[in-house]
Amino acid sequence: MTTKSYFCGASMRATVEQRFRVIKRKRNTNQIFVLIKRYSGIALLTSVTTISLSACGGGSGDGDSNSPPTLNLFAAYKEFATEGYFLTGVISGYCQGTRAQTFEPGVLGEKSGDPAVPALVQEVSEIDVLGPNQPQLCTTFYSNPNFTVYYDPDTITPISDLSGTGYVYENQVALPTSVTAGSKGTYYTSKKYTNGNLAFKTVNTWEVEADTPTTLLYITTNTATTLTDQLLYKSITTYRLNSNNTLTDLRKNIQASNLTTQGQGDQNIYETYQE
Repeated sequence: MTTKSYFCGASMRATVEQRFRVIKRKRNTNQIFVLIKRYSGIALLTSVTTISLSACGGGSGDGDSNSPPTLNLFAAYKEFATEGYFLTGVISGYCQGTRAQTFEPGVLGEKSGDPAVPALVQEVSEIDVLGPNQPQLCTTFYSNPNFTVYYDPDTITPISDLSGTGYVYENQVALPTSVTAGSKGTYYTSKKYTNGNLAFKTVNTWEVEADTPTTLLYITTNTATTLTDQLLYKSITTYRLNSNNTLTDLRKNIQASNLTTQGQGDQNIYETYQE
């Protein structure tokens, strides 16, 4: 089976993007990557310059001063969702350019459905500027998307949006109120549907590593695969979890597989954010 034949003919757009996403007919890989892009906004988290937010709780001041601190990850992420943030960064590697993304403050409302459910609703917009002669994958991925994110207002986990983005979320688990170096878990799994067909599936995991005596590194890995478990991409985002329980987005590494690049080999895209 060739790359081209596997991905011929998919729709290139979703109505909205979300951070949190069996192909029954042949599709084009770049079209699949549009959907991947629109997933990585909870994606994504999708990405923060600095979430300069005042979250409840504080770091642990007990024990050996050389031991990593204990911090409140849930509080930091909840503040991000409710207060919003502005992100700017440089794109390098397989793609070249700049990215600016605005996450508006979350507003309590509801996700329409039968029945409608309460939701924290966050609007997201993005401006991407690429250099000349970029690969098609890059122009597809960085395409100035606008999208809406729906969170459960209590757990701050993503809510399925089958009628909009086509993403169905499963196994959502709220982020912990207490983490330290070595903490890890799964935030959610998802499935992305296009025109009623299952396009790909994802798993969003996280882990915490030591950083400075007062801060930690919070690392999310979003892995997308086909129904037959062929890798499409991994998106690895690194944040600093600060001593006052805020997040600073540092960098992202998108590892696109040969399947996604249409035979151009495994490629890396890097985003480095301004602090």
